[in-house]
Amino acid sequence: TNALQDNWLLTGEAFTFLSDLVAKGEAQVYVSEITLLEHIRHFKQKAPSIEAEGKSILSAYFRLLGKKSPKIPPLPDATQFQKRLRKRIQALGFEVLAIPEVSHGDLIQRDLSERKPFNSSGRGYRDALIWLSFLHVVDEDTTKAVVVTSNHKDYCQGDSENLHPDLIDELQTKCESCIG
Repeated sequence: TNALQDNWLLTGEAFTFLSDLVAKGEAQVYVSEITLLEHIRHFKQKAPSIEAEGKSILSAYFRLLGKKSPKIPPLPDATQFQKRLRKRIQALGFEVLAIPEVSHGDLIQRDLSERKPFNSSGRGYRDALIWLSFLHVVDEDTTKAVVVTSNHKDYCQGDSENLHPDLIDELQTKCESCIG
């Protein structure tokens, strides 16, 4: 979810590049359902303050010009935003990964053994589900798998950008050729 932070409708060069790879058949791009739900929640939380700040800045700008500030259209509500977001993901050619079916017992065992993305305090439930969603689409035919996240502390080893050994082990079990 952090990789989408404040880029509400997935715009810009990185998403265009990924979309081009998908269109050429050179890659498949997946976004987990959990990531989308978190992103929609962030929109609900932040949209009111973004809208208020935008109105304030626009009003101040027009006061400097000695003019009346124009009305700006309201932001979409969460339902409208969700529809636009899903439509954008489809237009980019990305696939949405379903929430994985995993037993509570497996998640508890992962948590209690502090296996990533869980940490020593037990945080990491949604991150574990996102990881398991990703792992679900990897198979022996996968030639390269890339996890894009800015959440290094939950998926990486220490302060590095290297995938944590717990996750490397799981990935190697699914696809030996994915780890180089």
